[in-house]
Amino acid sequence: MRRALNSLVFLALLVPAVAGAQLVVPSEDWDGSLTITTDTTIDLAQAADGVWSTLPTDPQWSSGDGIYDAGQWALVFHYTDVTIDAGATLDFGNHPSGAPVIWVISGDVTVEGTIDLNGGTGDFDGYPVEGGPGGFRGGNGSSLGVPRGRGFGPGGAAEGAGNDGSYGSVGAGGAPTYGSDEIIPLIGGSGGSGYVASGGSGGGAIAIVCGGTVTINGEILAQGGIAADNSAGRGSGGGIRIVANLVTGTGTLDAAGGDQNAGVGRIRLENVSYPSPLGQVFPAASVQSLSPGSSAQVFPASTDPLLRIVSLNGVSVPADPQATLGFPWQDVALDGGNGDVTVVLEGTNVPATSTVNVFLTEFGGAGVAPTPATFVSVAGNLSTWEITLSSVDNGISAIQARAILP
Repeated sequence: MRRALNSLVFLALLVPAVAGAQLVVPSEDWDGSLTITTDTTIDLAQAADGVWSTLPTDPQWSSGDGIYDAGQWALVFHYTDVTIDAGATLDFGNHPSGAPVIWVISGDVTVEGTIDLNGGTGDFDGYPVEGGPGGFRGGNGSSLGVPRGRGFGPGGAAEGAGNDGSYGSVGAGGAPTYGSDEIIPLIGGSGGSGYVASGGSGGGAIAIVCGGTVTINGEILAQGGIAADNSAGRGSGGGIRIVANLVTGTGTLDAAGGDQNAGVGRIRLENVSYPSPLGQVFPAASVQSLSPGSSAQVFPASTDPLLRIVSLNGVSVPADPQATLGFPWQDVALDGGNGDVTVVLEGTNVPATSTVNVFLTEFGGAGVAPTPATFVSVAGNLSTWEITLSSVDNGISAIQARAILP
């Protein structure tokens, strides 16, 4: 484990095992058995583009590569079983989308070693470091030769010394919390502010959806990234969701922030029975008992709310914007220098009485704090919203939006 836990919450639920049908999990077993005996990195960029529940037809795809489903923003692996041996660490190289990891598994999962989705440590070169898969970058530092920036992500820290990212709790600097106890949709932590060095990035996110038993005697880590100096901010913790017929073991689940002032992540446990306690869990898990024979929910329901940015100054936004901060640099290119940017958004199942906030994170600058958009119209379950961001600096920026339902 990379560092000591800020504090520990011991989850000890002693409930008799429930007899009956097992949890129904939609694993197709395409990726076979995953057995990790030595330190291993899974390169998520090898995943085939497609629909998570459909076998890829890409001739370059092979078993074990997984599927990137842009519509669900997730890297999905269909395993028969997973084993992480003691002393071995499994981590991940990010997909260009930065999406989180979902395992759907027909058999059992045994974690004796470590699954590492931690955020990255801020860098003295000032460049924004990547989060764990599903997490967001820290802000750039002034050592890069441009003004320091705010952290990326829904809970990205505002520009300023020592401002930390938020997620399940508010980090230093007061960025808003986001997400839900269910961790549906799956999402990770947000970045801390840059100062001289870049800020720590957000912890990643993983969902383990298992038709058998999940045994954790090792550790699953989704900690926020730490800062390279005392002035830059730390990332918030990420997300760990485990859905199984049975969860057991004495190991550790840790989604702490990059330090005690950073926002913690979220942990969710859903299973049919808990015959023995888990070990060290931080923050405290949200727990739900499932009925024997019930079907595991992997993704949001079709009736759940969805919000997307449709256009910037009339230029259409790609269906799968990735904000890579690398070549070719942009999802949308706007002509001209500093100026106003009109953002049009579309909400599905987002009622007109909602609050839709839009915020802009600059690569080199203070950005724009969350600002409410104006409701324009509604047709059936589709609503339209619009906002004009004034005097946006020339350069690279990421624009995000968040709907808060009434």
